[in-house]
Amino acid sequence: MIVKGLSGQSADLSDSGNANYSVLSLNTKIEAAGGTGLCFGNYWSSTEYDVDNVWLFNAGFNDGKVNYLGKVSSYFVRSVLAF
Repeated sequence: MIVKGLSGQSADLSDSGNANYSVLSLNTKIEAAGGTGLCFGNYWSSTEYDVDNVWLFNAGFNDGKVNYLGKVSSYFVRSVLAF
């Protein structure tokens, strides 16, 4: 939801990827608001896929997508403050 809000798009965040959710596109908005942009890579979600996997956001150079991978791997974490 955060990624969709930043991009201003309602397009699908499927495994096929979407250019509206690229790191370059999102970082323009994050940095304009005074924040630090995303790094290229996978970000943890707070939602489990199953007992062994977690949903994550893959922040790519040309697109972004949602996928799931094993919990034993290392991914980025992005803190969010509600205001």
